[in-house]
Amino acid sequence: MPYPTKKKSKSNHRPVKRDIVPKSALPTTKHRRNPANQIAKPSKGKVLIDKDSSQYIYGKNSVLEVLKKSPKRVQKIYITRENQVRDKRLEQILELAKESLALVQYVPIQKITGLLEKEIAEAGDYIHQGIVALITAEPLLGLEDWIKSIKSQVDQNSGGLVIALDEITDQHNIGAIIRVAETMGALGVLFPKHRGGIISPVASKVASGADKYVPLVQVGNMNTALNTLKQAGFWIIGSECNPEATPFYQYDFHNLPTVLVMGSEGKGLRPSIASSCDMLGYIPMYGQIQSLNVATATAIMAYEIVTQQKTPK
Repeated sequence: MPYPTKKKSKSNHRPVKRDIVPKSALPTTKHRRNPANQIAKPSKGKVLIDKDSSQYIYGKNSVLEVLKKSPKRVQKIYITRENQVRDKRLEQILELAKESLALVQYVPIQKITGLLEKEIAEAGDYIHQGIVALITAEPLLGLEDWIKSIKSQVDQNSGGLVIALDEITDQHNIGAIIRVAETMGALGVLFPKHRGGIISPVASKVASGADKYVPLVQVGNMNTALNTLKQAGFWIIGSECNPEATPFYQYDFHNLPTVLVMGSEGKGLRPSIASSCDMLGYIPMYGQIQSLNVATATAIMAYEIVTQQKTPK
Protein backbone atom coordinates (compact mmCIF):
# COMPACT_ATOMS: atom_id res chain seq x y z
CA MET A 1 0.00 0.00 0.00
CA PRO A 2 1.26 3.52 -0.63
CA TYR A 3 2.77 5.39 2.31
CA PRO A 4 0.99 8.47 3.64
CA THR A 5 2.29 11.88 2.58
CA LYS A 6 4.54 13.60 5.15
CA LYS A 7 3.49 16.89 6.83
CA LYS A 8 5.79 19.38 6.60
CA SER A 9 21.21 36.51 53.62
CA LYS A 10 24.44 37.45 54.98
CA SER A 11 26.00 36.39 58.32
CA ASN A 12 29.23 37.18 60.12
CA HIS A 13 29.32 33.75 61.66
CA ARG A 14 31.52 31.22 60.01
CA PRO A 15 29.61 28.01 59.32
CA VAL A 16 30.78 24.87 61.04
CA LYS A 17 31.45 21.95 58.69
CA ARG A 18 29.54 18.84 59.68
CA ASP A 19 28.91 15.48 58.12
CA ILE A 20 25.17 15.43 57.61
CA VAL A 21 23.44 12.09 57.17
CA PRO A 22 20.41 12.42 54.86
CA LYS A 23 17.14 11.57 56.57
CA SER A 24 16.38 9.20 53.73
CA ALA A 25 19.42 7.12 54.73
CA LEU A 26 18.09 6.51 58.24
CA PRO A 27 15.71 3.68 59.09
CA THR A 28 12.40 4.94 60.42
CA THR A 29 10.67 3.95 63.63
CA LYS A 30 8.00 2.27 61.56
CA HIS A 31 10.46 -0.10 59.94
CA ARG A 32 12.48 -0.67 63.13
CA ARG A 33 9.27 -2.08 64.60
CA ASN A 34 8.82 -4.31 61.57
CA PRO A 35 12.23 -5.49 60.31
CA ALA A 36 10.56 -8.01 58.02
CA ASN A 37 9.13 -5.18 55.93
CA GLN A 38 11.00 -5.37 52.63
CA ILE A 39 8.57 -3.28 50.63
CA ALA A 40 9.99 -0.31 48.74
CA LYS A 41 7.23 1.61 47.00
CA PRO A 42 7.44 3.45 43.69
CA SER A 43 7.88 7.19 43.35
CA LYS A 44 5.62 9.53 41.42
CA GLY A 45 8.39 10.42 39.01
CA LYS A 46 10.94 11.86 41.43
CA VAL A 47 14.47 10.57 41.05
CA LEU A 48 16.53 9.55 44.05
CA ILE A 49 19.74 11.52 43.45
CA ASP A 50 22.58 12.48 45.74
CA LYS A 51 24.15 15.96 45.47
CA ASP A 52 27.05 14.35 43.55
CA SER A 53 24.66 13.08 40.84
CA SER A 54 24.54 9.58 42.21
CA GLN A 55 21.37 7.53 42.50
CA TYR A 56 20.17 4.31 44.06
CA ILE A 57 18.97 1.36 42.01
CA TYR A 58 17.46 -1.74 43.57
CA GLY A 59 16.61 -5.32 42.70
CA LYS A 60 18.96 -8.11 41.64
CA ASN A 61 18.51 -7.81 37.88
CA SER A 62 19.07 -4.04 37.87
CA VAL A 63 22.24 -4.27 39.96
CA LEU A 64 23.55 -7.24 37.99
CA GLU A 65 23.11 -5.57 34.60
CA VAL A 66 24.82 -2.33 35.58
CA LEU A 67 27.74 -4.39 36.91
CA LYS A 68 27.93 -6.20 33.59
CA LYS A 69 27.69 -3.15 31.34
CA SER A 70 29.15 -0.24 33.38
CA PRO A 71 30.95 -1.62 36.45
CA LYS A 72 32.83 1.65 37.06
CA ARG A 73 29.50 3.38 37.75
CA VAL A 74 28.89 1.19 40.82
CA GLN A 75 30.12 2.89 43.97
CA LYS A 76 28.67 0.72 46.72
CA ILE A 77 26.32 -2.24 47.10
CA TYR A 78 24.17 -2.83 50.17
CA ILE A 79 22.94 -6.39 50.78
CA THR A 80 20.71 -7.41 53.67
CA ARG A 81 22.23 -9.64 56.34
CA GLU A 82 19.04 -11.67 56.07
CA ASN A 83 19.80 -12.34 52.41
CA GLN A 84 21.83 -15.46 53.17
CA VAL A 85 20.38 -17.69 50.46
CA ARG A 86 22.71 -16.95 47.56
CA ASP A 87 21.00 -17.66 44.28
CA LYS A 88 22.75 -17.55 40.91
CA ARG A 89 22.16 -13.83 40.40
CA LEU A 90 23.51 -12.88 43.82
CA GLU A 91 26.62 -14.99 43.24
CA GLN A 92 27.19 -13.18 39.92
CA ILE A 93 26.71 -9.82 41.61
CA LEU A 94 29.29 -10.62 44.29
CA GLU A 95 31.77 -11.93 41.73
CA LEU A 96 31.44 -8.89 39.45
CA ALA A 97 31.57 -6.51 42.43
CA LYS A 98 34.86 -8.10 43.48
CA GLU A 99 36.29 -7.72 39.97
CA SER A 100 35.24 -4.07 39.72
CA LEU A 101 36.40 -3.30 43.29
CA ALA A 102 32.91 -2.07 44.21
CA LEU A 103 32.40 -1.92 47.97
CA VAL A 104 29.90 -4.48 49.29
CA GLN A 105 28.35 -3.93 52.70
CA TYR A 106 26.01 -6.28 54.56
CA VAL A 107 23.41 -4.32 56.49
CA PRO A 108 20.13 -4.89 58.35
CA ILE A 109 16.91 -4.80 56.34
CA GLN A 110 16.00 -1.51 58.03
CA LYS A 111 19.02 0.17 56.42
CA ILE A 112 17.98 -0.74 52.86
CA THR A 113 14.34 0.09 53.48
CA GLY A 114 15.44 3.43 54.93
CA LEU A 115 17.65 4.25 51.95
CA LEU A 116 14.69 3.88 49.61
CA GLU A 117 11.92 5.14 51.83
CA LYS A 118 11.78 8.89 51.22
CA GLU A 119 11.33 8.88 47.46
CA ILE A 120 9.91 5.41 46.91
CA ALA A 121 8.10 4.11 49.98
CA GLU A 122 5.05 6.39 49.91
CA ALA A 123 3.21 5.61 46.68
CA GLY A 124 2.69 1.87 46.19
CA ASP A 125 4.30 -1.48 46.85
CA TYR A 126 7.55 -2.77 45.40
CA ILE A 127 10.05 -5.33 46.66
CA HIS A 128 13.74 -4.38 46.72
CA GLN A 129 14.87 -8.03 47.05
CA GLY A 130 17.32 -7.13 49.78
CA ILE A 131 19.82 -5.33 47.55
CA VAL A 132 20.49 -1.68 46.68
CA ALA A 133 23.41 -0.14 44.79
CA LEU A 134 24.62 3.45 44.80
CA ILE A 135 25.72 4.26 41.26
CA THR A 136 26.87 7.25 39.28
CA ALA A 137 23.77 8.46 37.45
CA GLU A 138 23.92 8.22 33.68
CA PRO A 139 22.05 11.12 32.02
CA LEU A 140 19.84 10.61 29.01
CA LEU A 141 21.32 11.14 25.55
CA GLY A 142 20.82 14.28 23.46
CA LEU A 143 18.68 13.99 20.33
CA GLU A 144 21.16 15.24 17.72
CA ASP A 145 24.10 13.11 18.92
CA TRP A 146 21.88 10.04 19.19
CA ILE A 147 20.55 10.47 15.63
CA LYS A 148 24.11 10.66 14.32
CA SER A 149 24.99 7.48 16.21
CA ILE A 150 22.14 5.44 14.67
CA LYS A 151 22.34 6.80 11.11
CA SER A 152 24.47 3.96 9.78
CA GLN A 153 22.16 1.32 11.32
CA VAL A 154 19.11 2.90 9.70
CA ASP A 155 20.86 3.22 6.32
CA GLN A 156 22.12 -0.37 6.35
CA ASN A 157 18.93 -2.04 7.58
CA SER A 158 16.39 0.20 5.83
CA GLY A 159 14.30 -0.18 8.98
CA GLY A 160 14.56 0.23 12.71
CA LEU A 161 12.19 1.03 15.56
CA VAL A 162 12.17 4.00 17.94
CA ILE A 163 9.59 4.36 20.74
CA ALA A 164 8.52 7.85 21.87
CA LEU A 165 6.60 8.44 25.09
CA ASP A 166 4.10 11.31 25.14
CA GLU A 167 3.33 12.30 28.76
CA ILE A 168 3.59 8.76 30.16
CA THR A 169 4.52 9.25 33.81
CA ASP A 170 3.77 5.96 35.55
CA GLN A 171 7.16 4.54 36.50
CA HIS A 172 6.08 0.91 36.17
CA ASN A 173 4.86 1.52 32.62
CA ILE A 174 8.03 3.41 31.71
CA GLY A 175 10.19 0.57 32.97
CA ALA A 176 8.10 -2.04 31.18
CA ILE A 177 8.25 -0.08 27.90
CA ILE A 178 12.04 0.21 28.16
CA ARG A 179 12.17 -3.56 28.59
CA VAL A 180 9.93 -4.05 25.54
CA ALA A 181 12.13 -1.68 23.53
CA GLU A 182 15.29 -3.60 24.38
CA THR A 183 13.80 -7.01 23.58
CA MET A 184 12.60 -5.69 20.21
CA GLY A 185 16.05 -4.32 19.40
CA ALA A 186 14.79 -0.72 19.35
CA LEU A 187 17.23 2.01 18.40
CA GLY A 188 16.08 4.17 21.31
CA VAL A 189 13.32 5.41 23.61
CA LEU A 190 12.46 9.13 23.61
CA PHE A 191 11.46 11.00 26.78
CA PRO A 192 10.35 14.64 27.17
CA LYS A 193 12.77 16.93 28.98
CA HIS A 194 10.57 17.32 32.06
CA ARG A 195 11.48 13.71 32.94
CA GLY A 196 14.59 15.25 34.55
CA GLY A 197 17.30 13.54 32.55
CA ILE A 198 17.65 10.36 34.60
CA ILE A 199 15.53 7.21 34.78
CA SER A 200 14.00 6.70 38.23
CA PRO A 201 14.96 3.75 40.46
CA VAL A 202 11.46 2.28 40.07
CA ALA A 203 11.55 2.37 36.26
CA SER A 204 15.06 0.91 36.33
CA LYS A 205 13.90 -1.94 38.58
CA VAL A 206 10.93 -2.77 36.33
CA ALA A 207 13.13 -2.55 33.22
CA SER A 208 15.13 -5.38 34.79
CA GLY A 209 18.42 -4.09 33.39
CA ALA A 210 17.15 -3.18 29.92
CA ASP A 211 17.80 0.53 30.59
CA LYS A 212 21.53 -0.28 30.56
CA TYR A 213 21.34 -1.43 26.93
CA VAL A 214 18.70 0.47 24.95
CA PRO A 215 19.59 4.15 24.24
CA LEU A 216 17.42 6.53 26.30
CA VAL A 217 17.03 9.95 24.69
CA GLN A 218 15.87 13.25 26.17
CA VAL A 219 14.03 15.69 23.91
CA GLY A 220 13.11 19.27 24.70
CA ASN A 221 9.98 19.30 22.55
CA MET A 222 8.39 16.11 21.29
CA ASN A 223 6.87 17.70 18.18
CA THR A 224 10.22 19.14 17.17
CA ALA A 225 11.89 15.79 17.83
CA LEU A 226 9.40 13.95 15.64
CA ASN A 227 9.93 16.40 12.79
CA THR A 228 13.70 15.98 13.16
CA LEU A 229 13.28 12.22 12.91
CA LYS A 230 11.16 12.63 9.78
CA GLN A 231 14.03 14.54 8.20
CA ALA A 232 16.32 11.67 9.20
CA GLY A 233 14.14 9.24 7.21
CA PHE A 234 11.72 7.94 9.84
CA TRP A 235 7.96 7.58 9.48
CA ILE A 236 5.82 8.30 12.54
CA ILE A 237 2.91 6.13 13.68
CA GLY A 238 0.86 7.15 16.71
CA SER A 239 -1.22 4.84 18.85
CA GLU A 240 -4.90 5.71 18.38
CA CYS A 241 -7.64 4.95 20.93
CA ASN A 242 -10.47 5.33 18.42
CA PRO A 243 -11.93 2.00 17.15
CA GLU A 244 -12.87 3.81 13.93
CA ALA A 245 -9.19 4.31 13.10
CA THR A 246 -7.18 2.05 10.78
CA PRO A 247 -5.98 -1.17 12.46
CA PHE A 248 -2.26 -0.56 12.89
CA TYR A 249 -1.18 -3.89 11.37
CA GLN A 250 -2.68 -2.91 8.02
CA TYR A 251 0.16 -0.46 7.45
CA ASP A 252 3.21 -1.76 5.61
CA PHE A 253 6.36 -1.37 7.73
CA HIS A 254 8.75 -3.25 5.43
CA ASN A 255 11.95 -1.24 4.90
CA LEU A 256 10.33 1.60 6.83
CA PRO A 257 12.30 3.19 9.73
CA THR A 258 9.49 3.76 12.22
CA VAL A 259 8.85 5.86 15.32
CA LEU A 260 6.06 4.45 17.47
CA VAL A 261 4.49 7.20 19.61
CA MET A 262 2.54 6.11 22.67
CA GLY A 263 0.26 8.39 24.68
CA SER A 264 -0.75 8.23 28.32
CA GLU A 265 -3.49 5.90 29.49
CA GLY A 266 -6.89 7.58 29.49
CA LYS A 267 -5.86 10.66 27.49
CA GLY A 268 -3.92 9.05 24.66
CA LEU A 269 -1.83 11.24 22.38
CA ARG A 270 -2.06 15.01 22.68
CA PRO A 271 -3.73 16.53 19.58
CA SER A 272 -0.55 18.37 18.61
CA ILE A 273 1.44 15.12 18.71
CA ALA A 274 -1.22 13.20 16.80
CA SER A 275 -1.13 15.84 14.05
CA SER A 276 2.63 15.34 13.71
CA CYS A 277 2.19 11.64 12.98
CA ASP A 278 2.18 10.28 9.42
CA MET A 279 -0.16 7.47 10.46
CA LEU A 280 -2.49 6.70 13.35
CA GLY A 281 -3.20 3.07 14.18
CA TYR A 282 -5.64 1.27 16.45
CA ILE A 283 -5.23 -2.12 18.14
CA PRO A 284 -8.46 -4.08 17.50
CA MET A 285 -9.78 -5.75 20.66
CA TYR A 286 -12.21 -8.64 20.71
CA GLY A 287 -13.22 -8.89 24.36
CA GLN A 288 -15.61 -6.91 26.53
CA ILE A 289 -12.90 -4.57 27.91
CA GLN A 290 -11.85 -2.19 25.17
CA SER A 291 -8.64 -0.88 26.71
CA LEU A 292 -5.06 -1.98 27.28
CA ASN A 293 -2.28 -1.05 29.65
CA VAL A 294 0.04 1.27 27.72
CA ALA A 295 3.06 -1.01 28.18
CA THR A 296 1.06 -3.96 26.85
CA ALA A 297 -0.15 -1.91 23.88
CA THR A 298 3.44 -0.87 23.17
CA ALA A 299 4.55 -4.50 23.16
CA ILE A 300 1.82 -5.52 20.70
CA MET A 301 2.53 -2.72 18.25
CA ALA A 302 6.32 -2.92 18.55
CA TYR A 303 6.28 -6.66 17.87
CA GLU A 304 4.20 -6.27 14.71
CA ILE A 305 6.36 -3.44 13.38
CA VAL A 306 9.65 -5.26 13.96
CA THR A 307 8.27 -8.57 12.63
CA GLN A 308 7.24 -6.90 9.38
CA GLN A 309 10.60 -5.13 9.12
CA LYS A 310 12.52 -8.39 9.54
CA THR A 311 10.32 -10.58 7.36
CA PRO A 312 11.18 -10.61 3.63
CA LYS A 313 8.32 -9.25 1.58
